[in-house]
Amino acid sequence: MNKKEICKKIEEEFSKKEVVNKLGKKLKIKKSDSWNKIINKILKSSMSAKELEALFFKKKIREYLKFLPSPINKVNNTKALFTGLFLILTLLSVLTHGFQNFGLGLTIWTKNNGSVAQEIAYVNIIQLLDSDCDVCYDLSIHTKVLENSGVSVGNITKVDMNSEKGRELINKYNITSVPTVIFSPELKNNYTSVFEFYTQFGDLGSDDYYVFRANSAIDAPYEVLENGEVIELIEPGKVKTGVNQTKLYLFLMAKCPYSEAYEKNILPELKNKFPDLSWEVHIVTFDNSTASRYYCEGNVCAMHGEQELKDNKDMICALQQNAWYDWTQCYLNDNKTREDCINDIILNQTMFNDCVINDAAVLLENEHEVMDEFSAYGTPFVFINYDGVARLSNARWLDFVQENNTYKRVFDADAVINEICDLTNNTINGC
Repeated sequence: MNKKEICKKIEEEFSKKEVVNKLGKKLKIKKSDSWNKIINKILKSSMSAKELEALFFKKKIREYLKFLPSPINKVNNTKALFTGLFLILTLLSVLTHGFQNFGLGLTIWTKNNGSVAQEIAYVNIIQLLDSDCDVCYDLSIHTKVLENSGVSVGNITKVDMNSEKGRELINKYNITSVPTVIFSPELKNNYTSVFEFYTQFGDLGSDDYYVFRANSAIDAPYEVLENGEVIELIEPGKVKTGVNQTKLYLFLMAKCPYSEAYEKNILPELKNKFPDLSWEVHIVTFDNSTASRYYCEGNVCAMHGEQELKDNKDMICALQQNAWYDWTQCYLNDNKTREDCINDIILNQTMFNDCVINDAAVLLENEHEVMDEFSAYGTPFVFINYDGVARLSNARWLDFVQENNTYKRVFDADAVINEICDLTNNTINGC
């Protein structure tokens, strides 16, 4: 699809608020803008059709982890994300098309004497980067994806975007973000399944060289270009708060199994390890643009149904009395009923009940603005704030270990503890 077709599809399938959440800061789109104005801003932007499509219609690569046996960190293990997703797609390709379409990179030919020989097809890689960008993600992840997928990698050439060759590549392929990679035609011609995987995130030039265009699908730092110049550094999972206090921002919801697992198995360890660390808790719900998918009351919707919305109201009202942590532990670790938890935990039960009936919906709706600020639309999202900047936690706190042909969940609070100490330079009590 071209940009106009993608924009039309965006207008049909997304609310204005969802578009603002994804592109508001980047393209200066406001909620008060008309659809025509929003579409014009998108069309005039430097975003490529592939990058736009990946942002709205392709799942973040890490979301495919739900189908894999082991959750993997978002940034440091991006190569594993690509590889895991490729293996899934490869299996689907084999099941659908058979092995004749599974590109193995071998060109079979016959010698004059009638004997059969094979020649390996090597894929050459051009790595286009900005050598001044110290935080941009490492392009070697693409090389590892190819190698782990059975592709024979040939020459790897690094090209700085500010060099004469770099400018030539940017203009020739209309490149709008760096770092990126360009693969030689051997990928298309000899590695069918790998090429089909990568077509989700890029396209071919007129010379059959493949260009990766969807850096937004990586979830790692990259730079946006306009007319060949850097106009913005995108750093996913990093929010400038201006708050100098060291604390955790926690985004949670009542019935999310991962959120419950974090609250039950990780938070008690953190509270014990860091007794002086402040927490700022936010309860995740959604506006009624999600009504076709979620259970809604007014402008507040819950992903996991009516009971979750009720429980979210309880959580945010317990939060008003600084009783949120004890409330969750009463539910999750003590397995008590709602009535028991109210009697045991809530100091002012009249205020609590009044909050649930009259105030909870407004309090939950007010959380949407904070969710937008942090782009926190799932749970658990944990940000570690230090020196005015909050960074998304990447700690591998949950793993799955195979035992007797089944997978058992294993929780690792130490991974989170070590990350908190690293990101706060060991300045808090407990490190």
